[in-house]
Amino acid sequence: MLKFVQSILQNLDDHAIQSDHVANNEAYEMLVENRTEFVIRAEQCVEESQQKIYELPANPDRFYICFERFNPDVHGLALQSMKENKGSEMTTPPSSGLSWVRKGVYQPLSK
Repeated sequence: MLKFVQSILQNLDDHAIQSDHVANNEAYEMLVENRTEFVIRAEQCVEESQQKIYELPANPDRFYICFERFNPDVHGLALQSMKENKGSEMTTPPSSGLSWVRKGVYQPLSK
């Protein structure tokens, strides 16, 4: 997903983004009209987000993504597995066969 977003931002001419479908008009206009300022503002947003990464939401929100500081007892096995380029030892439920985006098809949940 991140690679797709990067591709769009790097190749705006190849992707038709309709201005009436954007969530943030100010960012869209800046991206199209002043890319340098867009990059500066995006970097500022990332830095601000990194400073607040461990903060809990002001209001309870069950969909809020919360992060914890690294705890070797909890995260150590997963870290070691990633360093060794091994698959996770954790099991996951069987796949439904659906994918968010199938290669070459940009329709969510396509078979």
